[in-house]
Amino acid sequence: MNIKFIKTNREYKIALNRIEELWGGFYKTKPEANELETLLTLVEKYEEEHYRLLQNFQIA
Repeated sequence: MNIKFIKTNREYKIALNRIEELWGGFYKTKPEANELETLLTLVEKYEEEHYRLLQNFQIA
């Protein structure tokens, strides 16, 4: 598992694809569970930094 901070949209998409792979099945190993948790945290941080406008959007 070689995980680093997500800095580009390309890295973001790669991380989302990997999350989908891990999420789609029953991960069998502790390293895979840890990888999924780490990727979810990194994607959340990236989204907070790059999609701020959506957080403040309210539907009337």
